[in-house]
Amino acid sequence: MAIDVIVPEVGEVGMDVTFVGWLKSEGDFVRSGEPIFELDTEKTTIEIEALADGRLVDLAVRPGDIVRPRQVIARIVEAEESGGVEVAVPRAEGIATPAGQLAEESASVQGGAPVEEGRSGQSPFRVSPRAKRLATEAGIDLARVRGTGVDGLITEADVRAALHAGGVSGRSGATAFEGLDAGSAAAQEAPASQDRRERSRRAVAVSTTDTWRAVPHFYLTVEADVTGAFRRLRPTVAIVAAIARALQAHPECNVAWRGDELVGRSSVDIGLLVDTPNGLLLPVIRDIAGRPFDEVEAAVEAAVTRARAGALTVDDMGPRSTTVSNLGMFAVDRFAAVITAPDPLTFAVGRARVAPRWDGSAWVPRQVVDITVSVDHRAFSGAAVAQLLGTIERVLAELEGEP
Repeated sequence: MAIDVIVPEVGEVGMDVTFVGWLKSEGDFVRSGEPIFELDTEKTTIEIEALADGRLVDLAVRPGDIVRPRQVIARIVEAEESGGVEVAVPRAEGIATPAGQLAEESASVQGGAPVEEGRSGQSPFRVSPRAKRLATEAGIDLARVRGTGVDGLITEADVRAALHAGGVSGRSGATAFEGLDAGSAAAQEAPASQDRRERSRRAVAVSTTDTWRAVPHFYLTVEADVTGAFRRLRPTVAIVAAIARALQAHPECNVAWRGDELVGRSSVDIGLLVDTPNGLLLPVIRDIAGRPFDEVEAAVEAAVTRARAGALTVDDMGPRSTTVSNLGMFAVDRFAAVITAPDPLTFAVGRARVAPRWDGSAWVPRQVVDITVSVDHRAFSGAAVAQLLGTIERVLAELEGEP
Protein backbone atom coordinates (compact mmCIF):
# COMPACT_ATOMS: atom_id res chain seq x y z
CA MET A 1 0.00 0.00 0.00
CA ALA A 2 1.24 3.49 -0.87
CA ILE A 3 0.22 6.83 0.61
CA ASP A 4 0.69 10.08 -1.26
CA VAL A 5 2.71 12.79 0.45
CA ILE A 6 0.83 16.00 -0.30
CA VAL A 7 1.28 19.71 0.37
CA PRO A 8 -1.17 20.79 3.10
CA GLU A 9 -3.11 24.05 2.97
CA VAL A 10 -0.75 26.30 4.89
CA GLY A 11 -0.48 29.61 3.00
CA GLU A 12 -2.87 32.51 2.74
CA VAL A 13 -4.73 33.13 -0.50
CA GLY A 14 -2.44 34.77 -3.04
CA MET A 15 0.76 33.91 -1.18
CA ASP A 16 3.42 31.66 -2.68
CA VAL A 17 4.31 28.52 -0.73
CA THR A 18 7.93 27.53 -1.33
CA PHE A 19 9.35 24.06 -0.83
CA VAL A 20 12.37 24.54 1.45
CA GLY A 21 13.83 21.06 1.55
CA TRP A 22 13.52 17.40 2.40
CA LEU A 23 14.46 16.37 5.93
CA LYS A 24 14.74 12.75 4.77
CA SER A 25 16.38 11.14 1.74
CA GLU A 26 14.97 8.93 -1.01
CA GLY A 27 14.35 5.47 0.40
CA ASP A 28 14.64 6.46 4.08
CA PHE A 29 12.29 4.78 6.51
CA VAL A 30 10.00 7.33 8.19
CA ARG A 31 7.52 7.04 11.01
CA SER A 32 4.13 8.67 11.35
CA GLY A 33 4.49 12.07 13.04
CA GLU A 34 8.15 12.45 12.03
CA PRO A 35 9.00 15.70 10.13
CA ILE A 36 9.93 14.91 6.52
CA PHE A 37 10.00 18.28 4.72
CA GLU A 38 9.75 22.04 5.24
CA LEU A 39 7.58 24.70 3.62
CA ASP A 40 8.01 28.49 3.59
CA THR A 41 4.72 30.45 3.49
CA GLU A 42 6.44 33.87 3.18
CA LYS A 43 5.42 34.49 6.79
CA THR A 44 6.89 31.46 8.53
CA THR A 45 8.62 28.16 7.89
CA ILE A 46 6.93 25.00 9.11
CA GLU A 47 7.84 21.33 9.24
CA ILE A 48 5.40 18.85 7.72
CA GLU A 49 5.12 15.42 9.31
CA ALA A 50 4.67 11.99 7.78
CA LEU A 51 1.16 10.55 7.99
CA ALA A 52 2.24 6.90 7.95
CA ASP A 53 5.15 4.54 8.54
CA GLY A 54 7.13 3.34 5.53
CA ARG A 55 9.79 4.17 2.95
CA LEU A 56 9.86 7.67 1.49
CA VAL A 57 10.14 7.37 -2.30
CA ASP A 58 9.55 9.29 -5.54
CA LEU A 59 10.65 12.71 -4.28
CA ALA A 60 9.19 14.98 -6.96
CA VAL A 61 10.07 18.55 -5.88
CA ARG A 62 13.26 20.43 -5.14
CA PRO A 63 14.21 23.35 -2.88
CA GLY A 64 12.91 26.63 -4.22
CA ASP A 65 9.97 25.07 -6.09
CA ILE A 66 6.64 26.84 -5.68
CA VAL A 67 4.10 24.24 -4.61
CA ARG A 68 0.32 24.27 -4.37
CA PRO A 69 -2.12 22.79 -1.83
CA ARG A 70 -2.94 19.10 -2.38
CA GLN A 71 0.02 18.66 -4.73
CA VAL A 72 1.54 15.17 -4.57
CA ILE A 73 5.29 15.51 -3.99
CA ALA A 74 6.29 11.98 -2.89
CA ARG A 75 4.94 8.66 -1.64
CA ILE A 76 5.30 6.58 1.49
CA VAL A 77 5.22 2.84 0.77
CA GLU A 78 5.45 -0.22 2.94
CA ALA A 79 9.02 -1.45 3.24
CA GLU A 80 8.51 -4.53 1.06
CA GLU A 81 7.03 -2.38 -1.74
CA SER A 82 10.10 -0.16 -2.12
CA GLY A 83 12.59 -2.83 -3.17
CA GLY A 84 13.43 -1.60 -6.65
CA VAL A 85 9.88 -1.48 -8.03
CA GLU A 86 9.51 0.96 -10.93
CA VAL A 87 6.36 3.07 -10.62
CA ALA A 88 5.09 6.31 -12.12
CA VAL A 89 4.33 9.37 -10.02
CA PRO A 90 3.02 12.81 -11.07
CA ARG A 91 5.68 15.49 -10.96
CA ALA A 92 5.01 19.09 -10.03
CA GLU A 93 4.28 19.78 -13.72
CA GLY A 94 1.79 16.90 -13.81
CA ILE A 95 4.04 14.65 -15.96
CA ALA A 96 4.47 11.01 -14.95
CA THR A 97 8.11 10.21 -14.29
CA PRO A 98 9.63 6.79 -13.44
CA ALA A 99 10.71 6.45 -9.84
CA GLY A 100 14.17 5.34 -10.94
CA GLN A 101 14.66 8.53 -12.93
CA LEU A 102 13.46 10.59 -9.98
CA ALA A 103 15.95 8.82 -7.76
CA GLU A 104 18.77 9.68 -10.19
CA GLU A 105 17.65 13.31 -10.42
CA SER A 106 17.30 13.63 -6.67
CA ALA A 107 20.79 12.29 -6.08
CA SER A 108 22.21 15.72 -6.87
CA VAL A 109 19.85 17.45 -4.48
CA GLN A 110 19.49 14.79 -1.82
CA GLY A 111 18.35 16.27 1.45
CA GLY A 112 16.44 19.10 -0.19
CA ALA A 113 19.09 21.74 -0.88
CA PRO A 114 20.76 23.21 -3.92
CA VAL A 115 24.48 22.62 -4.32
CA GLU A 116 26.56 25.72 -3.68
CA GLU A 117 30.21 25.99 -4.67
CA GLY A 118 32.45 26.21 -1.65
CA ARG A 119 34.84 29.15 -1.24
CA SER A 120 38.61 29.04 -1.41
CA GLY A 121 38.62 25.75 -3.32
CA GLN A 122 36.41 23.97 -0.79
CA SER A 123 34.33 21.03 -2.00
CA PRO A 124 30.74 21.81 -3.03
CA PHE A 125 28.30 21.87 -0.12
CA ARG A 126 24.53 21.91 0.31
CA VAL A 127 22.63 24.76 1.96
CA SER A 128 18.94 25.51 2.51
CA PRO A 129 17.59 28.81 1.16
CA ARG A 130 16.98 30.28 4.64
CA ALA A 131 20.47 29.30 5.80
CA LYS A 132 22.01 30.87 2.71
CA ARG A 133 20.04 34.09 3.22
CA LEU A 134 21.01 34.34 6.90
CA ALA A 135 24.67 33.62 6.13
CA THR A 136 24.73 36.27 3.40
CA GLU A 137 23.23 38.89 5.71
CA ALA A 138 25.68 38.09 8.50
CA GLY A 139 28.72 37.70 6.20
CA ILE A 140 29.30 34.09 7.17
CA ASP A 141 31.55 31.77 5.15
CA LEU A 142 29.31 28.75 4.62
CA ALA A 143 32.29 26.59 3.66
CA ARG A 144 33.24 26.63 7.35
CA VAL A 145 29.79 25.74 8.69
CA ARG A 146 29.14 22.10 9.53
CA GLY A 147 25.81 20.93 8.12
CA THR A 148 23.73 18.63 10.31
CA GLY A 149 20.93 18.00 7.81
CA VAL A 150 20.51 15.09 5.42
CA ASP A 151 23.74 14.45 3.47
CA GLY A 152 25.43 17.40 5.17
CA LEU A 153 22.69 19.93 4.43
CA ILE A 154 23.46 23.27 6.10
CA THR A 155 20.28 24.46 7.82
CA GLU A 156 19.33 27.79 9.33
CA ALA A 157 19.89 26.22 12.76
CA ASP A 158 23.47 25.33 11.77
CA VAL A 159 24.20 28.93 10.76
CA ARG A 160 22.68 30.30 13.98
CA ALA A 161 24.69 27.79 16.03
CA ALA A 162 27.83 28.96 14.25
CA LEU A 163 26.95 32.58 15.01
CA HIS A 164 26.58 31.88 18.70
CA ALA A 165 29.73 29.76 18.78
CA GLY A 166 31.71 32.51 17.05
CA GLY A 167 33.67 29.91 15.14
CA VAL A 168 33.16 30.91 11.49
CA SER A 169 34.69 33.58 9.35
CA GLY A 170 32.83 36.49 7.79
CA ARG A 171 33.68 38.64 4.78
CA SER A 172 36.42 40.50 6.62
CA GLY A 173 38.24 37.29 7.53
CA ALA A 174 37.94 38.03 11.24
CA THR A 175 36.27 35.52 13.51
CA ALA A 176 32.56 36.21 13.45
CA PHE A 177 31.37 38.14 16.52
CA GLU A 178 34.71 37.61 18.24
CA GLY A 179 34.55 39.02 21.74
CA LEU A 180 30.86 39.97 21.53
CA ASP A 181 28.45 39.13 24.31
CA ALA A 182 25.24 37.16 23.80
CA GLY A 183 23.18 40.31 23.47
CA SER A 184 25.37 41.58 20.64
CA ALA A 185 25.21 38.22 18.89
CA ALA A 186 21.45 38.33 19.12
CA ALA A 187 21.52 41.78 17.58
CA GLN A 188 23.40 40.37 14.60
CA GLU A 189 20.46 38.03 14.01
CA ALA A 190 18.11 40.99 13.63
CA PRO A 191 18.59 41.33 9.84
CA ALA A 192 17.15 37.84 9.31
CA SER A 193 14.12 38.68 11.42
CA GLN A 194 13.75 42.02 9.64
CA ASP A 195 13.93 40.27 6.28
CA ARG A 196 11.23 37.81 7.33
CA ARG A 197 9.05 40.67 8.61
CA GLU A 198 9.53 42.59 5.36
CA ARG A 199 8.60 39.52 3.32
CA SER A 200 5.55 39.06 5.52
CA ARG A 201 4.58 42.71 5.06
CA ARG A 202 4.87 42.40 1.28
CA ALA A 203 2.81 39.20 1.29
CA VAL A 204 0.08 40.86 3.36
CA ALA A 205 0.15 43.85 1.01
CA VAL A 206 -0.42 41.60 -2.00
CA SER A 207 -3.18 39.52 -0.40
CA THR A 208 -5.10 42.49 1.06
CA THR A 209 -4.87 44.44 -2.20
CA ASP A 210 -6.22 41.48 -4.15
CA THR A 211 -9.01 40.94 -1.62
CA TRP A 212 -9.94 44.63 -1.53
CA ARG A 213 -10.27 44.68 -5.30
CA ALA A 214 -12.18 41.41 -5.61
CA VAL A 215 -14.45 41.30 -2.57
CA PRO A 216 -17.43 43.66 -2.07
CA HIS A 217 -17.16 44.67 1.60
CA PHE A 218 -19.80 46.02 3.93
CA TYR A 219 -19.55 46.56 7.68
CA LEU A 220 -21.72 46.12 10.76
CA THR A 221 -20.84 47.20 14.32
CA VAL A 222 -22.22 46.32 17.73
CA GLU A 223 -21.37 48.00 21.05
CA ALA A 224 -21.20 45.01 23.38
CA ASP A 225 -21.34 45.10 27.17
CA VAL A 226 -18.25 43.20 28.33
CA THR A 227 -18.21 44.21 32.00
CA GLY A 228 -18.59 40.70 33.33
CA ALA A 229 -16.96 38.92 30.40
CA PHE A 230 -13.69 40.84 30.72
CA ARG A 231 -13.72 40.46 34.49
CA ARG A 232 -13.98 36.72 34.05
CA LEU A 233 -11.79 36.14 30.98
CA ARG A 234 -8.98 37.88 29.17
CA PRO A 235 -10.42 40.17 26.46
CA THR A 236 -9.16 38.20 23.46
CA VAL A 237 -10.31 34.91 25.00
CA ALA A 238 -13.77 36.31 25.75
CA ILE A 239 -14.20 37.66 22.21
CA VAL A 240 -12.96 34.45 20.54
CA ALA A 241 -15.19 32.28 22.75
CA ALA A 242 -18.25 34.46 22.06
CA ILE A 243 -17.71 34.45 18.29
CA ALA A 244 -17.20 30.67 18.32
CA ARG A 245 -20.41 30.08 20.26
CA ALA A 246 -22.32 32.45 17.99
CA LEU A 247 -21.08 30.68 14.84
CA GLN A 248 -22.14 27.37 16.36
CA ALA A 249 -25.62 28.84 16.92
CA HIS A 250 -25.71 30.21 13.35
CA PRO A 251 -24.28 27.45 11.14
CA GLU A 252 -25.46 29.35 8.06
CA CYS A 253 -22.68 31.84 8.85
CA ASN A 254 -20.01 29.18 9.41
CA VAL A 255 -19.00 28.93 5.75
CA ALA A 256 -15.98 29.52 3.53
CA TRP A 257 -15.20 29.99 -0.12
CA ARG A 258 -13.83 26.99 -1.98
CA GLY A 259 -13.00 28.29 -5.42
CA ASP A 260 -16.21 29.98 -6.55
CA GLU A 261 -18.42 27.94 -4.25
CA LEU A 262 -19.57 28.80 -0.73
CA VAL A 263 -19.46 25.66 1.42
CA GLY A 264 -20.48 24.91 4.98
CA ARG A 265 -17.88 24.01 7.59
CA SER A 266 -18.18 21.09 10.00
CA SER A 267 -16.25 22.76 12.84
CA VAL A 268 -15.74 26.25 14.21
CA ASP A 269 -12.10 27.27 13.72
CA ILE A 270 -11.08 30.84 14.59
CA GLY A 271 -8.06 32.56 13.08
CA LEU A 272 -6.35 35.10 15.33
CA LEU A 273 -4.09 37.78 13.86
CA VAL A 274 -0.89 38.05 15.94
CA ASP A 275 1.84 40.66 15.53
CA THR A 276 5.19 38.88 15.85
CA PRO A 277 8.88 39.66 15.23
CA ASN A 278 8.38 37.92 11.86
CA GLY A 279 5.40 40.05 10.91
CA LEU A 280 1.66 39.47 11.07
CA LEU A 281 0.82 35.77 11.49
CA LEU A 282 -2.54 34.04 11.53
CA PRO A 283 -2.66 30.88 13.68
CA VAL A 284 -5.97 29.02 13.66
CA ILE A 285 -7.56 27.79 16.90
CA ARG A 286 -9.31 24.57 15.99
CA ASP A 287 -12.77 23.31 16.97
CA ILE A 288 -13.36 25.55 19.98
CA ALA A 289 -17.13 26.06 19.94
CA GLY A 290 -18.63 24.63 23.11
CA ARG A 291 -15.30 23.95 24.76
CA PRO A 292 -14.90 25.03 28.42
CA PHE A 293 -13.53 28.55 28.80
CA ASP A 294 -10.33 27.36 30.44
CA GLU A 295 -9.62 25.20 27.37
CA VAL A 296 -10.33 28.12 25.05
CA GLU A 297 -7.95 30.29 27.07
CA ALA A 298 -5.22 27.65 26.98
CA ALA A 299 -5.66 27.17 23.23
CA VAL A 300 -5.50 30.92 22.53
CA GLU A 301 -2.41 31.41 24.69
CA ALA A 302 -0.66 28.42 23.12
CA ALA A 303 -1.39 29.64 19.58
CA VAL A 304 -0.09 33.14 20.34
CA THR A 305 3.03 31.70 21.98
CA ARG A 306 3.79 29.46 18.98
CA ALA A 307 3.27 32.35 16.57
CA ARG A 308 5.62 34.70 18.43
CA ALA A 309 8.22 31.95 18.79
CA GLY A 310 8.11 31.15 15.08
CA ALA A 311 6.98 27.62 15.91
CA LEU A 312 3.64 27.31 14.11
CA THR A 313 2.64 23.82 13.00
CA VAL A 314 0.56 22.65 10.05
CA ASP A 315 -2.46 22.43 12.38
CA ASP A 316 -2.11 26.16 13.05
CA MET A 317 -2.49 26.99 9.37
CA GLY A 318 -5.08 26.56 6.67
CA PRO A 319 -8.88 26.91 6.46
CA ARG A 320 -10.89 28.65 9.18
CA SER A 321 -14.40 29.91 9.91
CA THR A 322 -13.41 33.54 10.41
CA THR A 323 -10.56 35.76 11.58
CA VAL A 324 -10.35 38.06 14.61
CA SER A 325 -8.17 41.18 14.69
CA ASN A 326 -7.97 42.68 18.17
CA LEU A 327 -6.42 46.14 18.64
CA GLY A 328 -7.98 46.59 22.06
CA MET A 329 -4.56 46.98 23.66
CA PHE A 330 -4.03 50.22 21.71
CA ALA A 331 -5.78 53.60 21.62
CA VAL A 332 -8.28 52.39 19.02
CA ASP A 333 -11.99 52.54 19.79
CA ARG A 334 -13.26 51.16 16.48
CA PHE A 335 -11.87 50.02 13.15
CA ALA A 336 -12.82 47.91 10.14
CA ALA A 337 -10.53 45.21 8.81
CA VAL A 338 -9.94 44.06 5.25
CA ILE A 339 -11.42 40.59 4.88
CA THR A 340 -8.87 37.77 5.15
CA ALA A 341 -9.80 35.69 2.10
CA PRO A 342 -11.20 33.10 1.75
CA ASP A 343 -13.10 34.04 4.92
CA PRO A 344 -16.45 35.73 4.26
CA LEU A 345 -16.28 37.42 7.69
CA THR A 346 -13.49 39.19 9.56
CA PHE A 347 -13.98 40.67 13.04
CA ALA A 348 -12.24 43.83 14.30
CA VAL A 349 -12.21 44.58 18.04
CA GLY A 350 -11.42 47.97 19.59
CA ARG A 351 -10.43 48.88 23.15
CA ALA A 352 -12.76 48.65 26.13
CA ARG A 353 -14.18 51.90 27.46
CA VAL A 354 -16.79 53.01 30.01
CA ALA A 355 -20.18 54.06 28.67
CA PRO A 356 -23.62 54.60 30.23
CA ARG A 357 -26.06 51.71 29.79
CA TRP A 358 -29.72 51.56 30.84
CA ASP A 359 -30.37 48.74 33.32
CA GLY A 360 -34.15 49.12 33.28
CA SER A 361 -34.37 51.74 35.97
CA ALA A 362 -31.29 53.95 35.71
CA TRP A 363 -28.20 54.73 33.64
CA VAL A 364 -25.18 52.88 35.01
CA PRO A 365 -21.52 52.88 33.96
CA ARG A 366 -20.56 49.73 32.08
CA GLN A 367 -17.50 48.52 30.21
CA VAL A 368 -18.21 48.24 26.49
CA VAL A 369 -16.34 47.30 23.32
CA ASP A 370 -17.09 47.97 19.66
CA ILE A 371 -16.99 44.84 17.50
CA THR A 372 -17.05 45.53 13.76
CA VAL A 373 -17.47 42.71 11.27
CA SER A 374 -16.34 43.08 7.66
CA VAL A 375 -18.69 41.07 5.45
CA ASP A 376 -18.32 39.63 1.97
CA HIS A 377 -21.58 40.78 0.38
CA ARG A 378 -21.44 37.89 -2.11
CA ALA A 379 -21.87 35.49 0.79
CA PHE A 380 -24.30 37.21 3.15
CA SER A 381 -27.08 39.70 3.44
CA GLY A 382 -27.00 42.29 6.19
CA ALA A 383 -29.80 40.60 8.13
CA ALA A 384 -28.00 37.26 8.51
CA VAL A 385 -24.85 38.85 9.92
CA ALA A 386 -26.85 41.25 12.10
CA GLN A 387 -28.39 38.22 13.81
CA LEU A 388 -24.92 36.76 14.31
CA LEU A 389 -23.71 39.99 15.91
CA GLY A 390 -26.75 40.01 18.18
CA THR A 391 -25.86 36.53 19.41
CA ILE A 392 -22.25 37.59 20.04
CA GLU A 393 -23.51 40.54 22.11
CA ARG A 394 -25.83 38.25 24.08
CA VAL A 395 -23.15 35.63 24.76
CA LEU A 396 -20.75 38.30 26.09
CA ALA A 397 -23.46 39.69 28.37
CA GLU A 398 -24.39 36.23 29.64
CA LEU A 399 -20.79 35.46 30.54
CA GLU A 400 -21.24 37.70 33.58
CA GLY A 401 -23.86 35.41 35.04
CA GLU A 402 -22.42 32.03 34.06
CA PRO A 403 -20.86 29.92 36.83
